[in-house]
Amino acid sequence: MRVCLVDCDEALLSSTAKMVSAAAAGGSDDVMSASIDVASRASVQRLAASVLERFGEVSFLMSNAGTGTGSPSALRDYEAWERSLDVNLYSTLHMLQAFVPTMLEQKTVCTVVCTGSKQGITSPPGNLAYNVAKSGVKIIAEGLQHELRSSADNDGRVAAHLFVPGFVNTNLAHNYFKELKGDEFDPEADVPWSEEKPAKGGWMPAQTVDYLFDAIGEGRFYIICPDNDVSSEMDAKRIAWAAGDMIARDAPLSRWDPRYKASFAAYMESGALSDAFKPVAAAAAAEPEKFCLNVKLCIKPERREEFLACIRSNQEGTLSTEPLAIEYVWGEDKDEQNTFHFYEKYRGREGFEAHQATKHFAAWEVFAGSDPFTADPVVQFYEEL
Repeated sequence: MRVCLVDCDEALLSSTAKMVSAAAAGGSDDVMSASIDVASRASVQRLAASVLERFGEVSFLMSNAGTGTGSPSALRDYEAWERSLDVNLYSTLHMLQAFVPTMLEQKTVCTVVCTGSKQGITSPPGNLAYNVAKSGVKIIAEGLQHELRSSADNDGRVAAHLFVPGFVNTNLAHNYFKELKGDEFDPEADVPWSEEKPAKGGWMPAQTVDYLFDAIGEGRFYIICPDNDVSSEMDAKRIAWAAGDMIARDAPLSRWDPRYKASFAAYMESGALSDAFKPVAAAAAAEPEKFCLNVKLCIKPERREEFLACIRSNQEGTLSTEPLAIEYVWGEDKDEQNTFHFYEKYRGREGFEAHQATKHFAAWEVFAGSDPFTADPVVQFYEEL
């Protein structure tokens, strides 16, 4: 293959281009790279012109750009919404409109891959902006494939596919925390998992790409990848349940509605796909007790700035991505420098356990395990009456 690599991170792009050049049959003559922001339509159009000038044709197009930052709410964070939609949705449209018309004119067999997300199908709470963008990618890819298969001029030569990875050990966490924390980002402390530090639940990138190419070879449009924690059967049942929210329950996102928690758990344990479309009576939802904690931390003076960066990230992640988190406030003791007090409140112990399972809490655990305290932390748990 002759390959064009595109990224907005010039350093990583350069090292990757060297790696690919070493593997290419023609060496660096077979590889080009371009550092652009694919959220810019003009930049993508210039990219297409450069690729065609260099290689003369495009046989395989993969639109894969994405950013995990966004917003959990429809009521705020307009700039974060705008950036998420620009990168996660409009970049796909830019790539398709810049490249696919030429691929059709080539009269050769071509493949188009749009990278979506399971969040664009089942829409879990936590990052509404990202869910909306990836839902849009799904619909664009579906519409594109219909357009291609309906074209008499195409005659099936150009085909589109929706690629939906599971959990993959890529640099996604690195990029997410780098964008979130800016100048305070520490790649050693802030990245909980990556290809170099794989999480057990995630597939490796090569395994995911093998799955993609096998599915393309089988002519599949919906390429929904499992991982080490989520099977294809689990994915199918979750997708069916999401459709059943409209057909059977009239309850959006019922998986995360306490009234349907037991019904969904029973369905996932032993139900059939068809059970997702059967009416389920909503159980009375008792408001859980508020699970609270007070924490006192005494920080070594030389670790103060590192601590502040880590705890601000934890607070931001808690309040912006955890639907069961109610309150998270903290401050420095007015009499004792480098002594900090925290008050957190969650919807039941379940909310706190969900907090402990997040990536921002994992980053805090890494910091807390690096001996940053002058005294043992003091933690008090209680339920609000």
